[in-house]
Amino acid sequence: MNQQVFTEAQSQAIQKDGSIAVLAGAGSGKTRVLIERCKRLLFEKNISFDRFLIMTFTEKAAGELKERLRPLLSPQDIPLLERAWIGTFHSFCARVLRLHAPLLKLDPSFHILEENRADFMIHQLIDQTLFSSLEHKQPEALLLMECFGYRNTVQLLEELMGFRWHVTRYLSQGQDDVIRACFTLFQAVEKKFQQQLQKERSLDFQELERYTLTLFQEHPSILREYQKRFLHLLVDEFQDTNDLQTELITLLFHPKINHLFIVGDPRQSIYRFRGANLTSFFTMISRIRESGGELIALSENFRTRPHIIDLINITARPLEENLSLHADLRPFRKERDQKDITLLQCHTSESSIAERRHKEATCIAAHIRELVDVEHIPYGNIVCLFQAMTSIDIYEQAFQQHQIPYRIHGSRHFLGSSEIQDLLCTLLFAANPKNDTALMGLVRSPLLGLSDDECVLLSGKEGKDFRKNILHHAHAGPFLKKLSSLQKSMLPSEILSWVLQTTGYEWICAQLDPSGKKRAHLEQFLTLLRSLETESFLSLPACVDYLQDLCEREARFGDAPASADSSNVVHCMSVHAAKGLEFPIVILPDLIRRASLSTKPWCFIRNRGLGLKLHNPDSPFDSLVATKSYEELHSLNNKEEEQESRRLLYVAMTRAKDRLILPIHQDEKIRGEWHGWLLPALKQISAFTVNTQLPENEEKTFSREKVELPLTYKVPKNTSRFLHQSPIISVSEIETYDRSPEEYEQKYIFGFSPELTLPNSETLSPTLYGSLLHEALEILSHSSTDSIATALTDACHSHHLIPEASWMSSLTTTLEPFMTTFGTQFCEGEHELRFDWKRKDSIITGKVDWLRPKNGGYEIIDFKTDRTFNGSIEEHAKMYDLQMMIYALALEEGLGLSILETTLYFLETGKTISTPMTVQRKKEGKKRLAAILKKMCGEFIS
Repeated sequence: MNQQVFTEAQSQAIQKDGSIAVLAGAGSGKTRVLIERCKRLLFEKNISFDRFLIMTFTEKAAGELKERLRPLLSPQDIPLLERAWIGTFHSFCARVLRLHAPLLKLDPSFHILEENRADFMIHQLIDQTLFSSLEHKQPEALLLMECFGYRNTVQLLEELMGFRWHVTRYLSQGQDDVIRACFTLFQAVEKKFQQQLQKERSLDFQELERYTLTLFQEHPSILREYQKRFLHLLVDEFQDTNDLQTELITLLFHPKINHLFIVGDPRQSIYRFRGANLTSFFTMISRIRESGGELIALSENFRTRPHIIDLINITARPLEENLSLHADLRPFRKERDQKDITLLQCHTSESSIAERRHKEATCIAAHIRELVDVEHIPYGNIVCLFQAMTSIDIYEQAFQQHQIPYRIHGSRHFLGSSEIQDLLCTLLFAANPKNDTALMGLVRSPLLGLSDDECVLLSGKEGKDFRKNILHHAHAGPFLKKLSSLQKSMLPSEILSWVLQTTGYEWICAQLDPSGKKRAHLEQFLTLLRSLETESFLSLPACVDYLQDLCEREARFGDAPASADSSNVVHCMSVHAAKGLEFPIVILPDLIRRASLSTKPWCFIRNRGLGLKLHNPDSPFDSLVATKSYEELHSLNNKEEEQESRRLLYVAMTRAKDRLILPIHQDEKIRGEWHGWLLPALKQISAFTVNTQLPENEEKTFSREKVELPLTYKVPKNTSRFLHQSPIISVSEIETYDRSPEEYEQKYIFGFSPELTLPNSETLSPTLYGSLLHEALEILSHSSTDSIATALTDACHSHHLIPEASWMSSLTTTLEPFMTTFGTQFCEGEHELRFDWKRKDSIITGKVDWLRPKNGGYEIIDFKTDRTFNGSIEEHAKMYDLQMMIYALALEEGLGLSILETTLYFLETGKTISTPMTVQRKKEGKKRLAAILKKMCGEFIS
């Protein structure tokens, strides 16, 4: 190993034996250190992979770790990597529990309950428990109603259920009557929750950790087995671990048996709201030192320019009160003449917070235009990082006014987006056609496109005739009548598929948002509905209730993928979403945001207990009075929240590589925490420029682009989905139509879906068999799982199936030859590449399984799961020629790529059929495609 490429501290962290705690500052190369330490232990110490336990904060991080280790291994060692214990705490717990399930009376094929589904289940059980308790006049429920009211009691119990392990430890001995009442109701809800989990054969994330902890505590021999198995425990992002996870590591780490290597940065601990406990990090450092281990600090920053680091260090110093091990970041990069910090002067004197935000957003948008137009900086180099996304619409409006392409990342924006709200109104109306709010939202949305003036006219002179008149509207009436009748015959996802096909709403979204994010949201929403249908068999009304609950709680979801032309856009995301990322230019909008004040009549700190505000019977206004415990906990909570906010600012600033842009408001009477902390820090440095560009005097008003929809249903039956000038058509639709117009009509016009395959089915339909293989391949392409078997198991879980040995064996046998053939090559290129090929007459969409670099161009590889063949395999392959031709034309003409050949890989036989992309083949393909589209769309496509 060439140690000259590492700093002295990095070399120590890599080379030293024994247990090590690494304080890794932002941008200090901690991942590289973790990789190099693994390499040293593997190749210099000859320690086998199965002696490692490596914990990461996310599955993505685990996948990246495996990818960086894979090229270092010989082909015979690759299977060891696939079986290695590398993953999140939750994946570790699930793996352990499946191995020892009988000891805990668990079903080893248990399902892991998704976080939002678990929250909804808890909310329903709290409602049921409270109603039942009040109905039977139970004194505990009556007391809580008297103290807090119904809504507050529900929220209190939800908070306690989020930290069940802590509540049992810290509230079970409560002496106060109200606290005892809280604990009694908590126990009742938790009991019902456990019963429901058992009934559904499920565990949520917290139960995974609790059961694993119980296993180790109640079965010392099993704990000792794992202590001996894992000679080296390596934990990344230790500052983000919660108390249960820390307890697990505390049990697994035995200084006389194994070694512990933890990496973390206390200044980047920003997940307190999810249970992260920074105290645990320092406790573990002390334990490592007491066992003879060492503490090593990585403080050299390889990412950020020196001037920005100066400001970061000054801003972070107030954290030293709690972080005795604090060390300033040291810049590795050299200074340059250009100043790396820009202050945007926002002239907003005597304005309200809302007005300030509007003017600030305009300043930021104007400055971005200047960066792009004058300095020729790509949009994709710029990110706006927000403390919270609640005011994002103000900045969206400014970007739209200045014609700045942007993309909003972040799970909470998904359900609040206009396109998803339109679909929710559709489902609400389908579930209850008498819902006037849903009806009005539906008709005013682009789905039906009625203007406000039309709605007023339809309401009649007295404003009472809207419902009667809308049902006789030439365009909307037939649609609404049909929609209201679908609940009896279709699943929620099928209803929405019919709506999208009938109205052309996908096309509307594509026109409104060329980045593809809106259309990706539609797909994500349909996937969510299908999971509810197959996992819980929820009816339409139950689905609607669940979705409304998700909206009210601003539930989090994974980011939807956007199309390939959305990379050169300004990125907008929360600081939490940006953790672990870096960007050339970082803008921090909304520095004036103030910390939200809690109005709850209680304060719960998970390892301290519960404090309450109670009614004062002597007050004429029956006001709430804080108890002593409430005051103590509330004061402590405020301090911890402030420290968390300072750490969040630290994380935001350390994402910047070359430039940090800060909007500053001169009037110091109104300023948020971040703004207030940065102003005095800026006075201590001089390396910044001030941009005094004023907002435009006359702000443009933005109105959503109006998409005119035809007001008639008098179109040929087979072309009702092509109401718009540029219809959106998938490659699958084109293939199906070319093969059988009747099958196309049944599947894509009327939306009839194949029968659902129920869990525990002993045999799989060909469609489901193929879906599982494709999904497992997608998982393996990212290397985010432990093995082929684990990839298939994860694929089954995503389809809500319990893996059966019979067909799991068949699936594994199918995949093994492929992975043996391609191995590490499978990680090259792009997988599951979506495209939107914009033609003058249509938009063709599709998804390429694997786009693989080859001889200066690309090869398209499509996986086929056919198990029977019409004639020879060469003859059978001809039926896919149209599909492969469209893929090639789309990527060449749509994305400008050079496609050299297309390849079909038949997974069942391991045989490939490759066809070169000749000029003649392209010419014939274009002619054939044009003829099919003309037949499909008739007079609606010229």
